[in-house]
Amino acid sequence: MLFYSCNGPYPSFEVDELYVQKVKGSSLYIYDYYASGGFDAVKQGFSIQDSSEKFEISKVEGLPISNFADIPNADVINTVHTVYPEDRESFTINPIQEQTLNIGTTQINMTVYEALPGNTTPHCNLMEYKFNSFKETPDSLFFYGVEKDWDASSDPELPDGVGFKKGNIKLVGTADGIVGRIVIEEFFITTGERKIYKYGSRVLDRIESNSPIICTDTFYFNPKNELFRNEFSDYGLFKRIK
Repeated sequence: MLFYSCNGPYPSFEVDELYVQKVKGSSLYIYDYYASGGFDAVKQGFSIQDSSEKFEISKVEGLPISNFADIPNADVINTVHTVYPEDRESFTINPIQEQTLNIGTTQINMTVYEALPGNTTPHCNLMEYKFNSFKETPDSLFFYGVEKDWDASSDPELPDGVGFKKGNIKLVGTADGIVGRIVIEEFFITTGERKIYKYGSRVLDRIESNSPIICTDTFYFNPKNELFRNEFSDYGLFKRIK
């Protein structure tokens, strides 16, 4: 399923980076793309289409997807997307939009939530680590010899053999197969503490307990040793092809 735009004109886009995740038991590919165009225009997001179709950035409109709720499979692909709330006071932990598409026999469920950045406990963090080795299973990726990438970092210590579910794992590197970083995103919904500041200032107005928190943690895992994409499977992981 591609979303085509009939209106124009638009700047001409050139794909700078293109990643693909294959869907097990299916001919579908999930593309994670970043393209730049004229007038500093940027086009990025996810697209899902049959592997027999050529990926053409001029014909693609991104799906409302930020993360995959679980490992995509031939029967169903569950996704989530976050948007900035229009009204902070009416912020809700419930989905604000739900949509279903079918591509062949695969059902794609897209759920949209509101998400507020910052000023929460737990936080929505970017954390960076380095590792010696990894182990891949059908549903997870495990890291060994894990250390914080900066000694002074406030990032929490992770246990050796820490694992992450597949679906939102990207092998970032060169198009010829060298992996320089593994990026993992974990979407979560919880309750916690939120600091509310007076409008337009850094003056604390109040602290709300048991406030809904919807956000994404991002992990950077940098290999200590040379790593190549062919050391990984094609499922549950995004591999760079351009």
